[in-house]
Amino acid sequence: MAEISEIQDELNAEAIVLMQEKGVTLSTSPIAEWKIWTYIMAMTVKVIEVIVNAFTADIVKKITNSRIGTIIWYSEEAKKFEYGNHLILLQDGSLGYLTPNETLRIISNASVTEDTATGNVYLKVCKANSGVLMKLDEAELLSFKNYINDIKTAGTKLNIISYDADIVKYTMIVYYNLGYDPVALKSAVKTALENYKINLDFNGTVYKNKLIQAILNVPGVVTVNVTLLQSRAYNTSHVDMGVKTEMASGYFNFADETGIAPDISSLTMTPIDQLT
Repeated sequence: MAEISEIQDELNAEAIVLMQEKGVTLSTSPIAEWKIWTYIMAMTVKVIEVIVNAFTADIVKKITNSRIGTIIWYSEEAKKFEYGNHLILLQDGSLGYLTPNETLRIISNASVTEDTATGNVYLKVCKANSGVLMKLDEAELLSFKNYINDIKTAGTKLNIISYDADIVKYTMIVYYNLGYDPVALKSAVKTALENYKINLDFNGTVYKNKLIQAILNVPGVVTVNVTLLQSRAYNTSHVDMGVKTEMASGYFNFADETGIAPDISSLTMTPIDQLT
């Protein structure tokens, strides 16, 4: 927020310009009457600014608190879980960590869906290891369940799940502008795909257009031709992905180009002048 003196300086400058346009020269005395009035106005502006900011902070707090128990809230709170740390009742009456340590956070992705017919809420989580998403081990899952049971709203039918990752495989031809190094560009495209994977929507749904857009956002990429896009849950067969596909585990890993059949992807880089 601006200080009173800063506000008054702006008012003084505007007053001088305005009066000069009218052919009036204002007194330069530090105790000139017009400066007393700009000081009063600056004080008024400052008071209003303080009130508005306090009101805004109060509204933001109320909105934040009102989101408790929503599916987005569960997704966000799941990622705040610190493995090895313990929740306590803080002085303000809320549950939290006495000494928060973000390096203990292990939840990479958390998808939340609700069965409106039964009222059941499904919270699916995973962790990341060198970019590969995987399920929690038994000890981690038990600790996470205790954490969620402590923070969840009363009466919520919450099912906590950590399955093996779904697999998504693709066959794509990426057309790029001349002048770009295809090797470096291919690496950038793969990085974009990995970022999409890590930042998957909270409901664990893959939207085909969003995945393609992640590729198109890479500088140098002109267009992409996706000839195959399939997914499978753990120990099941691949099926074609439509406009949107909900991951059974809530998350996924991409099949690699050097993977084991049938989990093999193909990414071909082609100069745009070869597009016919």
